[in-house]
Amino acid sequence: MTNLLDRGWLIEMESFSVAMARECGRILLQYSQNFVDVQFKDRYETDPVTEVDFRIQEYVKETIYKELPSHDILSEEDSASHIRTTNLKDFVWCLDPLDGTANFIGGLGFYGVSIALLYRGCPVVGTIYIPEGLSSGGVYHARIGGGAFYEDEPIAVSGHKYPAPSGLIGLPANAGRIFDIKRERFHSLGETRVTGSMSCEMAMVAAGTFQYSLMWKPRIWDVAAGAILIN
Repeated sequence: MTNLLDRGWLIEMESFSVAMARECGRILLQYSQNFVDVQFKDRYETDPVTEVDFRIQEYVKETIYKELPSHDILSEEDSASHIRTTNLKDFVWCLDPLDGTANFIGGLGFYGVSIALLYRGCPVVGTIYIPEGLSSGGVYHARIGGGAFYEDEPIAVSGHKYPAPSGLIGLPANAGRIFDIKRERFHSLGETRVTGSMSCEMAMVAAGTFQYSLMWKPRIWDVAAGAILIN
Protein backbone atom coordinates (compact mmCIF):
# COMPACT_ATOMS: atom_id res chain seq x y z
CA MET A 1 0.00 0.00 0.00
CA THR A 2 2.86 2.41 0.76
CA ASN A 3 3.76 2.36 -2.94
CA LEU A 4 0.32 3.80 -3.73
CA LEU A 5 0.71 6.74 -1.35
CA ASP A 6 3.40 9.39 -1.48
CA ARG A 7 5.57 9.38 1.67
CA GLY A 8 5.71 13.16 1.82
CA TRP A 9 1.93 13.37 1.58
CA LEU A 10 1.53 10.81 4.37
CA ILE A 11 3.85 12.86 6.58
CA GLU A 12 1.75 15.92 5.80
CA MET A 13 -1.47 14.08 6.69
CA GLU A 14 0.05 12.82 9.94
CA SER A 15 1.06 16.37 10.90
CA PHE A 16 -2.40 17.61 9.94
CA SER A 17 -4.02 14.93 12.09
CA VAL A 18 -1.72 15.67 15.06
CA ALA A 19 -2.55 19.38 14.84
CA MET A 20 -6.27 18.60 14.93
CA ALA A 21 -5.77 16.25 17.89
CA ARG A 22 -3.92 18.97 19.82
CA GLU A 23 -6.73 21.43 19.24
CA CYS A 24 -9.24 18.78 20.36
CA GLY A 25 -7.17 18.45 23.53
CA ARG A 26 -7.49 22.18 24.15
CA ILE A 27 -11.24 21.96 23.65
CA LEU A 28 -11.42 19.06 26.12
CA LEU A 29 -9.44 21.06 28.67
CA GLN A 30 -11.85 23.98 28.37
CA TYR A 31 -14.86 21.74 28.98
CA SER A 32 -13.23 19.67 31.73
CA GLN A 33 -13.07 22.78 33.88
CA ASN A 34 -16.79 23.52 33.50
CA PHE A 35 -20.05 21.66 33.85
CA VAL A 36 -21.18 20.02 30.63
CA ASP A 37 -24.69 19.09 29.57
CA VAL A 38 -25.12 15.31 29.49
CA GLN A 39 -27.62 13.42 27.34
CA PHE A 40 -28.07 9.72 26.69
CA LYS A 41 -28.31 7.82 23.42
CA ASP A 42 -30.25 4.91 24.95
CA ARG A 43 -33.31 4.66 27.14
CA TYR A 44 -31.39 2.87 29.90
CA GLU A 45 -29.02 5.85 30.22
CA THR A 46 -25.88 3.74 29.82
CA ASP A 47 -24.51 5.49 26.71
CA PRO A 48 -23.89 9.17 27.53
CA VAL A 49 -23.02 11.96 25.12
CA THR A 50 -22.07 15.53 26.01
CA GLU A 51 -21.86 18.89 24.32
CA VAL A 52 -18.08 18.43 24.11
CA ASP A 53 -18.58 15.36 21.86
CA PHE A 54 -20.48 17.54 19.40
CA ARG A 55 -18.12 20.52 19.74
CA ILE A 56 -15.09 18.39 18.87
CA GLN A 57 -16.94 16.69 16.04
CA GLU A 58 -17.94 20.08 14.64
CA TYR A 59 -14.35 21.38 14.82
CA VAL A 60 -12.82 18.31 13.13
CA LYS A 61 -15.43 18.15 10.37
CA GLU A 62 -15.12 21.86 9.62
CA THR A 63 -11.32 21.60 9.50
CA ILE A 64 -11.28 18.56 7.21
CA TYR A 65 -13.93 19.85 4.82
CA LYS A 66 -12.11 23.17 4.57
CA GLU A 67 -8.63 21.72 3.99
CA LEU A 68 -9.52 18.43 2.29
CA PRO A 69 -12.91 18.85 0.59
CA SER A 70 -12.43 15.71 -1.51
CA HIS A 71 -12.33 13.48 1.60
CA ASP A 72 -15.24 11.83 3.43
CA ILE A 73 -15.83 11.67 7.20
CA LEU A 74 -17.36 9.00 9.44
CA SER A 75 -18.00 10.20 12.99
CA GLU A 76 -19.60 8.39 15.91
CA GLU A 77 -21.90 11.21 16.93
CA ASP A 78 -23.49 11.66 13.52
CA SER A 79 -27.01 10.31 13.43
CA ALA A 80 -26.95 6.74 12.15
CA SER A 81 -29.35 7.78 9.41
CA HIS A 82 -26.72 10.20 8.09
CA ILE A 83 -23.68 7.89 8.16
CA ARG A 84 -22.94 6.53 4.71
CA THR A 85 -21.00 3.29 4.66
CA THR A 86 -21.34 2.65 0.92
CA ASN A 87 -20.03 4.64 -2.04
CA LEU A 88 -17.51 6.41 0.16
CA LYS A 89 -14.54 8.19 -1.38
CA ASP A 90 -11.06 6.66 -1.40
CA PHE A 91 -10.01 8.79 1.58
CA VAL A 92 -12.20 8.69 4.68
CA TRP A 93 -11.51 10.19 8.10
CA CYS A 94 -12.88 8.20 11.06
CA LEU A 95 -13.56 10.21 14.21
CA ASP A 96 -14.50 9.33 17.75
CA PRO A 97 -14.74 12.82 19.28
CA LEU A 98 -14.72 11.56 22.87
CA ASP A 99 -14.02 7.89 23.56
CA GLY A 100 -14.63 7.26 27.24
CA THR A 101 -17.41 9.79 27.77
CA ALA A 102 -18.47 8.29 31.11
CA ASN A 103 -14.87 8.64 32.36
CA PHE A 104 -14.84 12.26 31.22
CA ILE A 105 -18.10 13.00 33.01
CA GLY A 106 -16.85 11.28 36.17
CA GLY A 107 -13.53 13.11 36.17
CA LEU A 108 -11.40 10.06 35.38
CA GLY A 109 -8.65 11.06 32.94
CA PHE A 110 -8.82 7.90 30.83
CA TYR A 111 -10.57 9.19 27.74
CA GLY A 112 -9.45 10.50 24.40
CA VAL A 113 -10.06 11.76 20.89
CA SER A 114 -9.42 9.28 18.09
CA ILE A 115 -8.77 10.46 14.51
CA ALA A 116 -7.79 8.18 11.65
CA LEU A 117 -7.39 8.47 7.90
CA LEU A 118 -8.42 5.46 5.83
CA TYR A 119 -7.41 4.81 2.27
CA ARG A 120 -9.88 2.47 0.58
CA GLY A 121 -10.88 1.10 3.98
CA CYS A 122 -7.37 0.61 5.43
CA PRO A 123 -5.91 2.91 8.12
CA VAL A 124 -2.87 4.86 6.92
CA VAL A 125 -2.67 7.64 9.54
CA GLY A 126 -3.86 7.59 13.14
CA THR A 127 -3.76 9.95 16.11
CA ILE A 128 -5.17 9.61 19.61
CA TYR A 129 -5.16 12.47 22.12
CA ILE A 130 -5.20 11.36 25.76
CA PRO A 131 -5.15 13.87 28.65
CA GLU A 132 -3.00 11.57 30.79
CA GLY A 133 -0.54 9.68 28.62
CA LEU A 134 2.83 8.14 29.37
CA SER A 135 3.79 11.15 31.46
CA SER A 136 1.21 13.87 30.81
CA GLY A 137 -1.40 14.77 28.25
CA GLY A 138 -0.34 14.33 24.67
CA VAL A 139 -0.83 12.80 21.23
CA TYR A 140 -0.08 9.25 20.12
CA HIS A 141 0.40 9.20 16.37
CA ALA A 142 1.54 7.03 13.48
CA ARG A 143 1.46 6.65 9.72
CA ILE A 144 1.84 3.51 7.70
CA GLY A 145 5.51 2.65 7.31
CA GLY A 146 6.60 5.47 9.63
CA GLY A 147 6.55 3.97 13.13
CA ALA A 148 4.49 5.03 16.15
CA PHE A 149 5.17 7.91 18.55
CA TYR A 150 3.97 9.51 21.76
CA GLU A 151 4.63 13.17 21.01
CA ASP A 152 8.18 13.00 19.62
CA GLU A 153 9.21 9.78 21.39
CA PRO A 154 9.10 6.44 19.53
CA ILE A 155 6.90 3.79 21.13
CA ALA A 156 6.60 0.04 20.59
CA VAL A 157 4.34 -2.82 21.62
CA SER A 158 5.32 -5.24 24.38
CA GLY A 159 8.21 -7.52 23.53
CA HIS A 160 6.72 -10.53 25.32
CA LYS A 161 6.09 -13.46 22.98
CA TYR A 162 3.44 -14.75 25.39
CA PRO A 163 1.43 -12.85 28.03
CA ALA A 164 3.29 -12.33 31.29
CA PRO A 165 1.10 -13.05 34.34
CA SER A 166 2.24 -9.80 35.97
CA GLY A 167 1.76 -7.67 32.83
CA LEU A 168 -1.26 -5.44 32.28
CA ILE A 169 -4.08 -6.31 29.88
CA GLY A 170 -7.32 -4.55 28.99
CA LEU A 171 -10.71 -6.24 29.16
CA PRO A 172 -14.28 -4.99 28.69
CA ALA A 173 -16.46 -4.90 31.80
CA ASN A 174 -18.56 -7.84 30.55
CA ALA A 175 -15.57 -10.01 29.59
CA GLY A 176 -16.72 -12.87 31.83
CA ARG A 177 -19.93 -13.19 29.84
CA ILE A 178 -18.68 -12.69 26.31
CA PHE A 179 -15.34 -14.55 26.28
CA ASP A 180 -14.99 -18.25 26.98
CA ILE A 181 -12.03 -18.07 29.36
CA LYS A 182 -11.67 -20.78 31.97
CA ARG A 183 -11.50 -19.32 35.46
CA GLU A 184 -8.37 -21.29 36.30
CA ARG A 185 -6.57 -19.78 33.30
CA PHE A 186 -7.40 -16.16 34.06
CA HIS A 187 -4.32 -15.78 36.27
CA SER A 188 -1.99 -16.62 33.39
CA LEU A 189 -3.46 -14.04 31.01
CA GLY A 190 -2.09 -11.02 32.87
CA GLU A 191 -3.25 -8.36 35.32
CA THR A 192 -6.67 -7.30 34.03
CA ARG A 193 -7.83 -3.69 33.84
CA VAL A 194 -11.20 -2.29 32.74
CA THR A 195 -10.69 1.23 31.43
CA GLY A 196 -13.86 2.19 29.57
CA SER A 197 -12.02 3.50 26.51
CA MET A 198 -11.00 1.37 23.53
CA SER A 199 -8.91 4.17 22.03
CA CYS A 200 -6.92 4.62 25.23
CA GLU A 201 -6.35 0.89 25.56
CA MET A 202 -5.05 0.66 22.00
CA ALA A 203 -2.68 3.55 22.64
CA MET A 204 -1.45 1.74 25.76
CA VAL A 205 -0.92 -1.45 23.73
CA ALA A 206 1.01 0.54 21.12
CA ALA A 207 3.23 1.95 23.87
CA GLY A 208 3.79 -1.43 25.54
CA THR A 209 1.98 -0.38 28.73
CA PHE A 210 -0.67 -3.01 28.06
CA GLN A 211 0.39 -6.39 26.69
CA TYR A 212 -2.86 -6.61 24.76
CA SER A 213 -6.51 -5.64 24.95
CA LEU A 214 -9.66 -7.63 24.23
CA MET A 215 -12.65 -5.73 22.85
CA TRP A 216 -16.29 -6.40 22.20
CA LYS A 217 -18.12 -5.13 19.10
CA PRO A 218 -15.87 -2.16 18.27
CA ARG A 219 -16.91 0.28 15.56
CA ILE A 220 -14.45 1.52 12.95
CA TRP A 221 -14.03 4.90 14.71
CA ASP A 222 -13.14 3.07 17.94
CA VAL A 223 -10.17 1.19 16.51
CA ALA A 224 -8.98 2.73 13.21
CA ALA A 225 -6.39 5.06 14.77
CA GLY A 226 -5.25 2.44 17.27
CA ALA A 227 -4.80 -0.13 14.51
CA ILE A 228 -2.20 1.95 12.68
CA LEU A 229 -0.47 2.77 15.99
CA ILE A 230 -0.12 -0.90 16.85
CA ASN A 231 0.72 -1.98 13.31
